[in-house]
Amino acid sequence: MEFRILGPLEVLMDGRPVSLGGAKQRATLGFLLLQMNRVVAVSELQDALWAFDEAPPTARKVLQNAVWGLRGLFSASAPSHEAAAVVTQAPGYMLRVAPEQVDLHRFHRKVEQGRAHLAAGTTEQAADLLGDALALWRGPALADLVETGIAWPGLTALQSAKLDVMEDYFEAQLGCGRHHDVLADLTSIVADEPFRERSCGQFMLALYRCGRQVEALDAYSRLRTALAQDLGLEPSRELQSLQRAILTHDPSLTPEQPSRRGEPATEPHASLADRPRAVPVPGAPTHLPATDAIAAFTGDATSGTGGPALPVPADTSAPGGPTDSPARLPQRIRPERRHMSLVLIRSRFGEQTEQLQPAQIDDALENVAAVVAEKAEQFGGRLALAIGPLSLLVFGLADAGAEGCEERAVRAALAVRDHLLAPPGHHADRTALAAPVPEVGLAVATGEALVRSPSGDAAAPSVFGSLVERCQTLLSTTSGGQIAVCDRTRRPTEAVVAYRPGRGPADGDWLIEGVRGDGPATPGPRSTAGHEAELAMVQGLSDWTRRRGTTHLVTVLGEPGIGKTRFLEEFRGDLADGRAEPPQWLMTRVPRSVDNDAVTVMTSMVSTLCGISPQDSPAVVYGRLSAALDQWVDLAPERSWLSTRLSMLYGLKSTHHVEDAMRDVFQACRRLLAHVAVRTPLVLALDDVHRADDDVLDFVEALADLPASVPLFVIVTARPELLRRRPEWGAGSSHTTTVTLTAPRSTGRIPDALPYGPAQSTGRVRDLFSAGRPGDRPLRGPATDSFIRGVVSKIPAGVACPGDAPLAFGDTPGNGPTVR
Repeated sequence: MEFRILGPLEVLMDGRPVSLGGAKQRATLGFLLLQMNRVVAVSELQDALWAFDEAPPTARKVLQNAVWGLRGLFSASAPSHEAAAVVTQAPGYMLRVAPEQVDLHRFHRKVEQGRAHLAAGTTEQAADLLGDALALWRGPALADLVETGIAWPGLTALQSAKLDVMEDYFEAQLGCGRHHDVLADLTSIVADEPFRERSCGQFMLALYRCGRQVEALDAYSRLRTALAQDLGLEPSRELQSLQRAILTHDPSLTPEQPSRRGEPATEPHASLADRPRAVPVPGAPTHLPATDAIAAFTGDATSGTGGPALPVPADTSAPGGPTDSPARLPQRIRPERRHMSLVLIRSRFGEQTEQLQPAQIDDALENVAAVVAEKAEQFGGRLALAIGPLSLLVFGLADAGAEGCEERAVRAALAVRDHLLAPPGHHADRTALAAPVPEVGLAVATGEALVRSPSGDAAAPSVFGSLVERCQTLLSTTSGGQIAVCDRTRRPTEAVVAYRPGRGPADGDWLIEGVRGDGPATPGPRSTAGHEAELAMVQGLSDWTRRRGTTHLVTVLGEPGIGKTRFLEEFRGDLADGRAEPPQWLMTRVPRSVDNDAVTVMTSMVSTLCGISPQDSPAVVYGRLSAALDQWVDLAPERSWLSTRLSMLYGLKSTHHVEDAMRDVFQACRRLLAHVAVRTPLVLALDDVHRADDDVLDFVEALADLPASVPLFVIVTARPELLRRRPEWGAGSSHTTTVTLTAPRSTGRIPDALPYGPAQSTGRVRDLFSAGRPGDRPLRGPATDSFIRGVVSKIPAGVACPGDAPLAFGDTPGNGPTVR
């Protein structure tokens, strides 16, 4: 595990980035990394996370949630012998981590070694070590946190220390006679830091050695004027002596034997001033400045190999450009040519942005990036880049393989488009609190691309070449949710996807019309193919809950990419099919990480039930909440009690007793769900509850204990790590069921539309109701009985799998149905 704070905050595990959660959790980690292996008081942490007068009453709780989230992140991402740990130690917390795992420590170590060589006069070794130290910087320290308003004194001191090291580096380079190499960077520093006399002296010396004596003297005059006018000071004696030496052409200013390394480099690359602009983006999105986003996709910054590079390298091959960087990059690795498919996605909110606050736009773009990353993982690809409205998916890297990358890329593009253009409330992350529907355009291009694999501190391979430019050209032709593809993408996928010409077949551009209903396919890992039996079981449990008028909690477990979210969507569709009055569907998704998961989840549920949107004023919120309570709750005292508690979610009511207030809010949400379920059968779906904090998990488990007369069906999805956190999850209750999704054997075709194929069903049902693995609870009870009858009714009599006896159905006295 590697921690990187010399630039945007990153945590890498085996070279891959780890998702760090919300802003407060990231800020907590950043501050603890600055103070690694030192106890930081809770009060000091709170002061770092909030301004003096901005800390909310729940600040301590938010901090505790952030610490808890970091502990879970570390334990889940790395082996125990490598994992860092946040340790509780009075009066606060300490981040215990091996120093070599943090780039800041490596920076200081290399600087110390380089300065020792500089003091000893071995300037070559000093330049190497100091250059390696500066190469660790990827931009301003904790740049992503600084963008949110963080302004810690430690960051200012760290930036000042970097400038000191740069001056040491320039001294070493000048000592080696490489004045041409450092001139561009010295020009930038002198412009940015006009009062740093040491930098100015090095700038003057580099100019003089380059034969620019007049400019060297002008630099001295500008500094002297600035010091006199702004500070009433004169330049130091050392600087005055340097000026006189330049005036008299002192021979000591000329190096005796310039280093051969001062010659122009064969592969010039950008100066230090440009390096922070290049931020590689591995399997999770990283937001870059808009100007760099334009350069990435228009070719203003190129790799010199025929097209714009993604991530954008900080290189330039323009004549007259910088020839070497003071913070020298590691030796370049020769790129290899690979077959792959790229998906470029543009999502904008157009005129809607005029009605949205900047924070809402940021949340909307973050939501889009999360959806795109999820769909990339679903179909075996990687999110390579997310810059404002643009996202790039890559299919064909070593972790997924190039075979079938065209179809996986097309299916991912379709899934992203359909998800983003679905109406609010259709998906778990598109509730009443979610962003508006964006304007989407997508492009898929297949071909040979150049890939430079990661080395050293590089976190992800860079993909560049003409294929990137081809994808950009395709994207420019799309509008209104269109997906444009190149001919090399169309040919291997036309059996399963219908196309029509775009600008014309001669140009090789095609537009997707839809998926063919009868063609072969390679379903993505999240398809429900192979999970029909589990789906029918959940349907049976839902029917039984509705008929008996009772509450039931179903937990659907599965590894990432197995298809849990798709399972929920299929279940919702089946609930509506063939029913005159389908149950009301209420779905929300536990966010990846926010300051308070519980408040977010509760607010999302209540808002969806009451039709409240994020743009509503307090008066409108209160009006819609009151109208909904009038519809569902008969007794006036109960309506008043619920209104008071639920209003706290929207800031309409306040209290100084935060913990007591939150308990009341949870109780009010449970009672509201019960009132709605009594009026009309209700299905509550929560996706990704493994991300939830303990308050949300307690809330969900308590729903299974509602009165028996409440027909509320609760279905949640989670990764297996939920059971590591809560080993007793759902245990000891007759109103809970856990279903585990496992990867089915691939059939190579899309399954029939019916929930079961005749032969497959026999084996699946027998597997479901045979003896489980050690520790599994047997499937029994009235809900299971109802399910068995429903499943077996779909299977023709006497159907058997190879080697199995025919499947028969009967009743065992006292035990309900049996399968034999």
